[in-house]
Amino acid sequence: MSNLYFIRYLVIFLLFFNANAYSADSTHLKTEALKRVDSNKIELKRVSFIQNSSNEINGLDNPRTAVLAPDGKQVFVASADDDALAIFDVDENFTLTLSQIFRNDEVVSGFVGATRVILSDDGMVAYVVSFYDSALVILEQNAHGTFEYKRTISDTEKWFSKTGAPIAVAEEQDKLALLGAYDITKTADNKQLLVASSASNALSIFNIGNTGEITFKQAIRDTQNSEYALSGAVSVITSPNSEQIFLASYAEDAITIFNRSAQGEITFSQTLKNKTMGIKDMVNPHRLVMSTDGQFLYVACGGGNSVVVFVKNSMGKFNLLQSISNNEKGISGLAGGVGITLSPDQKNLFIAAEKDNAVVVFDRSNNGLLKLNSILQDKSIEGASSVNVSADGKHLFVTSGNESNAISVYQIKN
Repeated sequence: MSNLYFIRYLVIFLLFFNANAYSADSTHLKTEALKRVDSNKIELKRVSFIQNSSNEINGLDNPRTAVLAPDGKQVFVASADDDALAIFDVDENFTLTLSQIFRNDEVVSGFVGATRVILSDDGMVAYVVSFYDSALVILEQNAHGTFEYKRTISDTEKWFSKTGAPIAVAEEQDKLALLGAYDITKTADNKQLLVASSASNALSIFNIGNTGEITFKQAIRDTQNSEYALSGAVSVITSPNSEQIFLASYAEDAITIFNRSAQGEITFSQTLKNKTMGIKDMVNPHRLVMSTDGQFLYVACGGGNSVVVFVKNSMGKFNLLQSISNNEKGISGLAGGVGITLSPDQKNLFIAAEKDNAVVVFDRSNNGLLKLNSILQDKSIEGASSVNVSADGKHLFVTSGNESNAISVYQIKN
């Protein structure tokens, strides 16, 4: 094992996956393709599988997310241990073919520890954030339909030593608050990018100009207000109208909610914290997703081995609605939940569980409540790290690390 690989493994292991947070009594699934829970089961049939270093494919070592292009013809995969963004073409049978791969070289920078990628609404621009390079990388599609590296935004500060131990970085050096950048989203009006940074313990906000130029606007840091819970920020989303921002704190077992004006100004709204307001099992919240009506917030919790649901009340605040964990009778497969998504019709919720090597499927009712539908587990998704559903709701994309280092595509059949 190289020193660099060991450092990467050590830092991610200690900071994010925190093995001690997982219960030793977590239910482990037997090897089976699909556990059917009721008559309205979801059947997942694998139709495509691409693994790192097989068939001359590289760029899938510890993939953290896979995002489909708006036209469904390409999928973009950010891989933390390959320090890469890999772009695959998707044909009508959902077979994947490697098209392009981006890594650091004498010109390109910012891909070390790549964790998330998002696309512009037209699919012409890709934005990547990286955990180790602490950077925001911008790529654009050219007239020939291929992507080109454009720019890296970073303070270029190192927040960890050669032994993997964190290093304190003064705020004046951490101007962009991108240390340990882990997640990124954009607002519905396409005017701002929002980055959650786990070592800066912050939300960074960038403006998108009329011609696409990116400029830093502000950083909201954990230290600025005692009501904030931004330590170990790992996930950021907005409400469908982008009037609210939700930030998950892995270290504080909390979610901080901000209001956002039409002009992009941010004000504090609320903090949801484990063991307060009746909230339970929200340990190490890792990924967030919201219903399209903006009324329900769903949280995948890696340490709680759980999914936690919140509902918006008449005052615009959020209250606990439901908590489901591996500790409950008949529930399993949620250990290390790190990925979460809703189907386009909002009828199903999918969770990628890294410790249980599983994808868990829930039925979702109109009142936001979840009911276990089925559990998928096979060797191709060991270390499942993300889930994403195609726009037509017919296919599920799953990235997986550990020994798999792969991307799998499943047909969704009701």
